[in-house]
Amino acid sequence: MALTLDSLLIQTLLQSDQPFPVDFEQAWRWSGYPTRRGALSKLTANFVEGTHYISFKQPSSQHEVGKIKTVFWLSTECLKCFAVMARTQKGREVNLRLIESETILKASICREWSEVITKISLAICLLSTPWMKRRRDRYLKILSTEHDQQIALFMRFAAVAPENLQLFLDLETTSKRLVS
Repeated sequence: MALTLDSLLIQTLLQSDQPFPVDFEQAWRWSGYPTRRGALSKLTANFVEGTHYISFKQPSSQHEVGKIKTVFWLSTECLKCFAVMARTQKGREVNLRLIESETILKASICREWSEVITKISLAICLLSTPWMKRRRDRYLKILSTEHDQQIALFMRFAAVAPENLQLFLDLETTSKRLVS
């Protein structure tokens, strides 16, 4: 089966919850390395086992009875770097895709922040209009009236339980500073 950039990367990146979902045997061929030995040398020289890839011993196929081979599995991040390091057409293709994805992501982030900043700017402009100032002042008056009612209720409570009076006075002082 011929592996394409989309079928291998999308399958491993989006569908796998494994930390090392990429079979090295597929990865080195797909990346365009001329030999397995050269690819393996590049892998072990440039990546950290346990972080970027794992390896383990496994019995060979039925045709090679008694032989044990080392199997390697790569993380998706390792696959990207491994492919770029191949210095092949596939490596250049992966590199271009990564640059393209990064550009799209940056543009998306900039667009989202631009929308947020625009909304904040509009809110600030709206709050500074005379009409909104009157509404804001009226709302603050309502809040302070509710605050006064809560204070009166607490004073009645403090009269019943005098030990709470100091707590009440501290809360009242703090709340007045916040309202001012």
